[in-house]
Amino acid sequence: MKILACPQCGSKNVEMGTLNDGLWGGGFIPNSREWWRHVCKDCGFRGNFIEFDTIEAYEAFAKAFKEDKKE
Repeated sequence: MKILACPQCGSKNVEMGTLNDGLWGGGFIPNSREWWRHVCKDCGFRGNFIEFDTIEAYEAFAKAFKEDKKE
């Protein structure tokens, strides 16, 4: 089971991008050299996401992410 997490906000609310998210031509953002497929539905981040193999690995990341944001 692959779990994607947003490097910007730590959310796992990541989905395939759509035209409403600005996805165009297989992930190409017009007037840019950036390619992406997924978008974070919480913060809108588009780009490379962190991939986890287990929910335990994600939960450890989320805990560390929240602690880091507090500091």
